[in-house]
Order: sequence, then structure tokens, then C-alpha cells
Amino acid sequence: MDITNNPLRMVYKALWDTLEASSSFLSVVSGTANRIHHDGTKHRYAPDALADADSPQVELVLAGQNVHLEATSNDTFWDLTWEIQVATGDMRFLTLLDTNWVIGIGMLGWQTHIMTLEWNGKTFVHLARPLKIEEAIDSRRISPGNEGWVAVWRGEVKMHFDTSDMHAEDT
Repeated sequence: MDITNNPLRMVYKALWDTLEASSSFLSVVSGTANRIHHDGTKHRYAPDALADADSPQVELVLAGQNVHLEATSNDTFWDLTWEIQVATGDMRFLTLLDTNWVIGIGMLGWQTHIMTLEWNGKTFVHLARPLKIEEAIDSRRISPGNEGWVAVWRGEVKMHFDTSDMHAEDT
């Protein structure tokens, strides 16, 4: 059974595709090493000190899931909470504002893009929304001895599946 195109992966890929389709986002988060994917193709590194070219860094991570298997006799609900995490590399606040702005521009239209995803011939996302952005000064996310601005964009994607389709995957 090939599960590499499962709906969870599809949402993750669609979020990155939406961001990386934006020329504004790519102009500020210019290096591919600055866009940290957790899909097995790119690896995060933790240098002792970040060079200017290493920032800002943006990574998309899964922050939680809420699963309602067989919520009804026919339906399964699966909710993802995701985060776009930003690390500026230093105390330049304007870098944080610039990065947040281009993420906002890059995410325009993301709901439409994600809500058209199909699995098993059916659309499965029924709600996609950003929740909030939190900023802080942090040294743990940057590198030892360096403090810098970080931001976390949090959002959610709510999915609905026919439970019978999920059972069919297990045969």
C-alpha cells in the first residue's frame, strides 16, 4: 500500500507550495536553507552562530492533531494545528515585521488552495483558518548565546473523511 500521498502530507505540501509560490516571500526568505522543510529532503542544522545569510529562517511544523475516528456512523474528523515558525537571527525587529508581512502576502488565497485538495476523489478540507501570531525574544530557537525575534503563526485545518474510504485503505 502506498500511503505517501495521504491527506496529512497533502496539506503540509500545500501550505509550503502556497508560501513558496509568492515572489515576495522568496525575496525575503531567499535561501532554500532558510526555508526549513520537514519532509525528508532538507535538514535543519543548529550552527553555533548564524550568519546574516542564515536568517530569517521559516519552518512549517505540525503543532497538534485532534482526531475523531468514527465520530458518526459514517464520518471521521481530523483536525491539524500547524505553525509557521519564524526566527530572525538577531534583535532587528524590522526583519520580523518584513518576514511576517511577506508570509501574510504569501498565504493570501491559501484557504481556497487547500480546500480544493482531493483524496479518494473527494475534497476533504472543510475549514482552514489562521488563528494568531505570537512574537517573542528567544535565544533557544536562534543559537547559543544569540537572542533574536521569533514569531509563531498558528492555524488550523479541519478535515472530514468518509470512514468507509479510510477502511478501504487498509485492505
